[in-house]
Amino acid sequence: MRSVTSAVVALALAVPGAAGARSACPSRQKSCYQSAKADLESCTPLCGLPGVDRKSCEKRCAKAYRTERQQCRGNARACRRGALRVTFQGAASYQATDSDNGQTVEQVQGGLHWTTIFDDVLVNPLKGFHLKLPGDFPTSWLVNPHTSSSDGSFDVQVFGSTPCQGTGGLEGDRTFPATLNVVLHSDGSADFTVQAVSKVVENPLGAQDCSDINGSQPSDFWQDWVTGFGHAGLDSGTTLTYAFTLTKELLAQGKIIVNAQAPAGEVPSTDCGSGDGVVCTQSYGWTGTVTLQRESTLPPGP
Repeated sequence: MRSVTSAVVALALAVPGAAGARSACPSRQKSCYQSAKADLESCTPLCGLPGVDRKSCEKRCAKAYRTERQQCRGNARACRRGALRVTFQGAASYQATDSDNGQTVEQVQGGLHWTTIFDDVLVNPLKGFHLKLPGDFPTSWLVNPHTSSSDGSFDVQVFGSTPCQGTGGLEGDRTFPATLNVVLHSDGSADFTVQAVSKVVENPLGAQDCSDINGSQPSDFWQDWVTGFGHAGLDSGTTLTYAFTLTKELLAQGKIIVNAQAPAGEVPSTDCGSGDGVVCTQSYGWTGTVTLQRESTLPPGP
């Protein structure tokens, strides 16, 4: 766990008062209501389709609309209590090279870019809340997993006997939502563990493996090469995850930017299986930033 104790020394840039001047909560609540209404308007016409029980269908649509509006109100309350928007952006790269007598036989290289956003993250929800804690308090239950969204792209190239290249979009925001875990301490500091995506699901699959492009079981670049063959994440298999600690003083700021990179426990050996005259080398890593933006004033307290 990396401790961010100073805006100058390491990893964080704090901007005081950036969020308190003008709260984004009302506009976000209005936008949320508009989205809920749009969902209702797209749901209701489906109730008129042949074979659909109109009355039951309309009840389901109305219930979903009420649930969404209730969530909007809950998010608005969280926002007004000093909730954070946490944005994790970064870029990862992987390369593996097989050489025989100093000559490159085959090489695989690829890159991944992502932006993952967590809305309405409550760390210290009430006035002086941290002072009442008997010990560490995991606040991950205050983070709505449905407010996370991931977007990104990947590119892969293979050089050698079966050359090919491919690009695609990154999926994973709904089926495999990213997670953000926060632990609040009695001194007001908090530990964050933020994940870019819980599982990298490229679209399309198989772009990196020419022998499998037209096969019935296309390969998956991240799972097959980066974590499978390359052993990124080592024994845990965890990749694209960063942990850090912020002090109470930093958490009170309007905006904090934390510089992030692949931790040592995620980076595999550079030897990917040399032997019998063939040398296999690999490189893996990623860099990024975690931005914590307070979207309203922080509740006053000690």
